[in-house]
Amino acid sequence: MKRDTPFTLVLGGGGMKGLAHVGVLQALLERGHRPTRIIGSSVGALVAAAWAGGMGIAKLREIALSLKRKEVFAVAHADMAFKRMRRRGLRVLRPPGILPAARDRRPLLR
Repeated sequence: MKRDTPFTLVLGGGGMKGLAHVGVLQALLERGHRPTRIIGSSVGALVAAAWAGGMGIAKLREIALSLKRKEVFAVAHADMAFKRMRRRGLRVLRPPGILPAARDRRPLLR
């Protein structure tokens, strides 16, 4: 690819592995390939937004290397736990017209 060829860089997710996008962006820039547009999902969106907003590669790399797994996933785990607590228990589904015995009306899981 020629250095002046316009291209869109698309960054994906992947949690902690997604922080490798910082290295990909750095390698492209070192070779003279500057994306004209940058988009991403999940952690890729965070890297894309930070770089597009003016944060340099050195700062992005510093942040990526200093992050701990629990800092990245703490919010996600808390959110999943709250959703599980609000969810109703699973129930047995029966075809219409078949009435279960009274003792079978309990949820399978709580």
